[in-house]
Amino acid sequence: MTSDGRIVCPFQHYLPESERDGLLTHGRNGVMISGDGGRTWSVHGSIGHPDPAAQGWAENTIAELSDGRIAMLIRADGTGRLQYAESTDGGVTWPEVSTPTDIPNPGSKVYLIGFGEGRVALIHNPDPTARRPMSVWVSDDGMRTWPHRRVLLADSLDGPGGRLAYPHGSVDDDGSTLHLVFDDNRHRGVYVRTQLPG
Repeated sequence: MTSDGRIVCPFQHYLPESERDGLLTHGRNGVMISGDGGRTWSVHGSIGHPDPAAQGWAENTIAELSDGRIAMLIRADGTGRLQYAESTDGGVTWPEVSTPTDIPNPGSKVYLIGFGEGRVALIHNPDPTARRPMSVWVSDDGMRTWPHRRVLLADSLDGPGGRLAYPHGSVDDDGSTLHLVFDDNRHRGVYVRTQLPG
């Protein structure tokens, strides 16, 4: 929920020509917005990858920044890093294409959580080649820099070679503690509670 009480939910979809050799291409990303508690929704954005034929899932995630901008990170398989898009009017308008970031990613889902005063937590795999470790990065300046970085779990509990993926979480009301869960090697859920920098 945004600071003005709206629900903003990210989505992904694919153009009709998306299926190619069993892989998805021509992904599009946007948000659905409800100002009445979820009774009605409007759809905004059709953000593509700079390479229209880029393959894979988008699994986008969003966070509201302190000035009302909505930031979106997008999975981009095969590139080794995440893509970025931003709305400056609270999620109503978006760019036509995303831009690359310098945040490493192996082609896996990430999760953003904004928790006040420009602070944002990013839960992800910061290895461009493997779904490990599971880490949290925290930005104090609206995602311009990520000075606080912590490994939550270095490897699967099954040992090296396992995959850690699909994080989701929340922050306590006072912004001090992050609670999250993620998948360990497709057969185990892991819960982690960790303190956030003050």
